[in-house]
Amino acid sequence: VTREMDYAVSARGRVGFVAGDAALFYATGGVSYAKIDQTFTTTNTANSFTEVNDDKMRFGFQGGGGVEVAVNRGFALGLEYL
Repeated sequence: VTREMDYAVSARGRVGFVAGDAALFYATGGVSYAKIDQTFTTTNTANSFTEVNDDKMRFGFQGGGGVEVAVNRGFALGLEYL
């Protein structure tokens, strides 16, 4: 089995709250769209398998959360988990 992703596109939003003057805690989520090439081949002659070559577009969802902390007026550091 071989899988390759040709490309992926996603759109996410985020909602959160500010803690103190410089920290933002948030949840994020959205939709994803990807073109995945999938191939199945076998050399097994004892059983009957159908070889599959599948190039399909797949939809999915993403979800996660994160935190951003302002270091100064124009710079912030963040950590995000998807």
